[in-house]
Amino acid sequence: MTSQAQTKPPRLGEHWPEQGGIFIALCPGQNGQPDYHLIAPTDPRALLINVKWGKRGKDILGARSDWDGVANTHAMAENGSDLAQKIMALDIDGHRDLYLPARHELRLIKLVAPQLIVDDWHWSSTQYSASPRGFRTSMLAASSSSSRAASFALAQSADSSVLH
Repeated sequence: MTSQAQTKPPRLGEHWPEQGGIFIALCPGQNGQPDYHLIAPTDPRALLINVKWGKRGKDILGARSDWDGVANTHAMAENGSDLAQKIMALDIDGHRDLYLPARHELRLIKLVAPQLIVDDWHWSSTQYSASPRGFRTSMLAASSSSSRAASFALAQSADSSVLH
């Protein structure tokens, strides 16, 4: 979520009104990308229930990063993932940069804002393998073959005006 106003981030776990969610962390950019603020949206429209990650047995190249949920989500969408396409189509109060968090991003959310993880099953965008049990979910679940996992979109701020 890109800030309209130049603001300094709040403390970890606190709501960041200009970003539309809870400030989770300043994460290291991957593969030459800049560091970014990880913001977990609090709007209920960002929580998708009873959704499938994708087709079983289909390997999604580009969806294996443990940190880069944006790249994973884009790769999923390009390969026909209904979940990724729904998330990328979200527009919540002008915030249009939502994505499915990668495995480590989801872990950070669980650590900093556990109240946002409403149950033990949340999809991450990190594909572990194309096997039926091959999708990494939250740290509370080792693996999932269920299609009834909850998923929520996540936002990141790469706006340099809000970096320290």
